[in-house]
Amino acid sequence: MKAPNLIRTQLGISMILLGCPAGAIAASTNFQSVVLADAPVLYYQFNESQGAATNHGSLGAAFDATYFGSPQRAVPMATGDAGVQFDGEGDYLESASVAPVSLSGNPTFTAEAVFFVPTTGGAALWAPFLHWGVSVGTQPEKTMKSVYFSFSNYDANRLFAGFYNGGLRTKQPVALGQWHHIIWVRQGGGAANIGTALYVDGVSVHLHHGGPQGAKPKEEVIADILASIKERRA
Repeated sequence: MKAPNLIRTQLGISMILLGCPAGAIAASTNFQSVVLADAPVLYYQFNESQGAATNHGSLGAAFDATYFGSPQRAVPMATGDAGVQFDGEGDYLESASVAPVSLSGNPTFTAEAVFFVPTTGGAALWAPFLHWGVSVGTQPEKTMKSVYFSFSNYDANRLFAGFYNGGLRTKQPVALGQWHHIIWVRQGGGAANIGTALYVDGVSVHLHHGGPQGAKPKEEVIADILASIKERRA
């Protein structure tokens, strides 16, 4: 089976993506220079007024991305740059080439995004900043077969980092109505809930199980119970 395209994002390895649903995205030229110095494989600046999103990363033009839907292009930003506003469920972009072998299986990578969601904004179901892999077919065919760096479920206040049917989400809400810089650092080879670190605005944030029911792993449940008992004794 041919692998799905590398990117389907409503915002937007090392990989840099900039974007967001119901909001605009952009970054200063200083930030862009720092990113380029790290030699990412993919980097979309989203400042083109028309045509494809140019990949400024080492994988080159084969990974330029096509826009779908009707996102607003060349939205002016306070930094003097331009961004893209994705304000509909059908707004996204997808790379022209399939995921390279280096990103198959359970890879090690870093993904990064700058985004803004208005206070009145929301998120479509698991709306991704970045997604690649198999996410169609029966549950056994797609479970743990695709990567999601996204919002959690329909919740624009929570972020998710992991795989289809397995991963972690932010425990504390992420504020709407302000810009955020998020980084997912993934050490591959382990289970879905091992090897992930997520940074929001430069701070490492606490994560917990982000499955369909939002269930917590046993260790976290026990910790919460002990904390509750301690509180009552006090």
